[in-house]
Amino acid sequence: MSVLLRPNDFISPDDFADWACNQYGELFSGPVNDPETVSIEVYRAGLKSLIRTAYRTSFETEEGRASECGILLTAADDAVPVNVPFAATLSAGTLAVFSQMVLDSRDVIVVTLSDSGDLVVAGLARLSIHDIYYEHRRIQPLVRILGPGRLRLNIASLSDEYCGGNAEIFAKLYSVCCVRSWIHRIAQAQRNAGEYPGRAPIFYRVLADCLLQMRDRRHGGTLLVVPAGFDSNRAAAHLTVGYPCETSVVRHAIDRLAACTRPASQVRSGGQPSEQDLLAAQAEADLLTTIEHVVGMSMIDGAVLMDEQFTLLGFGCIIKRSDTSLRRPRRLYPDGKTGFVEIEQDATDLGTRHRSASCFCREVPGAMAFVVSQDGYVSVATGTDEAVEIYHRISPEDDTNEYPVA
Repeated sequence: MSVLLRPNDFISPDDFADWACNQYGELFSGPVNDPETVSIEVYRAGLKSLIRTAYRTSFETEEGRASECGILLTAADDAVPVNVPFAATLSAGTLAVFSQMVLDSRDVIVVTLSDSGDLVVAGLARLSIHDIYYEHRRIQPLVRILGPGRLRLNIASLSDEYCGGNAEIFAKLYSVCCVRSWIHRIAQAQRNAGEYPGRAPIFYRVLADCLLQMRDRRHGGTLLVVPAGFDSNRAAAHLTVGYPCETSVVRHAIDRLAACTRPASQVRSGGQPSEQDLLAAQAEADLLTTIEHVVGMSMIDGAVLMDEQFTLLGFGCIIKRSDTSLRRPRRLYPDGKTGFVEIEQDATDLGTRHRSASCFCREVPGAMAFVVSQDGYVSVATGTDEAVEIYHRISPEDDTNEYPVA
């Protein structure tokens, strides 16, 4: 849901917040008996704060016009609204904050203020980015009609009309969050199956950052992730490591960031950043630089190999395919309701990288393979104890037609 609102449509931000919450706030408050329900009072207070901040916040350009800016609202664990301002350049830190809100299954309201003074209010209401793509008809508007041409309901269209001229920005945001959502679903499926309980959410976030950078370079590459304690020497029958290097530089960067980052419930909008916030910002910059080095290794012929504790084991790795790689893998697509729809994929239709990744996941239990093609598609293969290949394919445009929907 997205609604275009101009500043002069209401007397004040508070009047709008009261009107919107009184009319449609129950859509976001959840069932009365739901212990995780966030009260309408919290949403009303949060929405007021959001709109006030969006009105007051602008970034002056050389031409003297306010550039795109916006606010994200999520309910913290203690049910206190947390406002996170962000610029439309969509920095890596901003995307991490937004996607983490989605992955934590928190309710999110997005308010953006365009350079022409238009205010866009988008509510996600307990729906993940994945749900928006594949079941956007379920989204209910927070505000219904503000005047002719003001209502925007098709959140998946990403047209200039829908986005108020900012289709590229919105497309990039949803594209990034879609990749993160796919990886998160893989993690959730593994947890439900009792597999890999030690993998923390940061593991999947860093994986997503690597894949997104690999996709942006449009070079193509493969990232192999193996269980902790993986012995590359014993796996010589399946893999040749071109440039061995056992280093924990990625994990150390993650640990530094985790040590500096404050819980969301302690973050408040406004005011000067604390020393801990500055340290966290520097730690995140260091982590992103480290990720760039890993991505650079993927541009060398062969795959990058690391374990699930982010120990970098080598790069330039060549996978030795066997006849088992011709086995028909299952390809699972999200149905937006119960999980995934299974569709058989003929292995002969797969390219060399994909067939190699499929073979590696069969031969190495617990391995995960991420293949980024030159045209920007991302494929994911995971190996279970039964050595079944599972493939997902994410288009660079995240076109909903790419995935069958039940």
